[in-house]
Amino acid sequence: MLFEEEILDETIISESPVGRRLTRIPKSEMRFLLHGGQRFDLADQLLIGRDAHCGIVVDDPLVSREHCIIRRIRTAWYIEDLGSTNGTQINAKPLKEGKALRLSPEDVIKLGGRIEISLA
Repeated sequence: MLFEEEILDETIISESPVGRRLTRIPKSEMRFLLHGGQRFDLADQLLIGRDAHCGIVVDDPLVSREHCIIRRIRTAWYIEDLGSTNGTQINAKPLKEGKALRLSPEDVIKLGGRIEISLA
């Protein structure tokens, strides 16, 4: 019994081999999106569109059912347009379909030319 407790303790302290490896993993800041006065926490990926299964549902006819997706790759967030009819803009610049763009905290995402979402 004492042996099992020693193994458990060793894995959670930073001086152990496992603990040293865990402390080297970069910790990304948790960010969230702001849309319509609501705050949406970012998970590993977040689908945005009109469809009810999207993480952020946008009720606007200019927004496609599955408009764009935001994904975390390592410690950064990337956005990709999913072939939306009316496009996605980042800071008033159109995002090319199928091309992922790294997001910064001050970026403003515009869907369909009029719906704004900001990263915080």
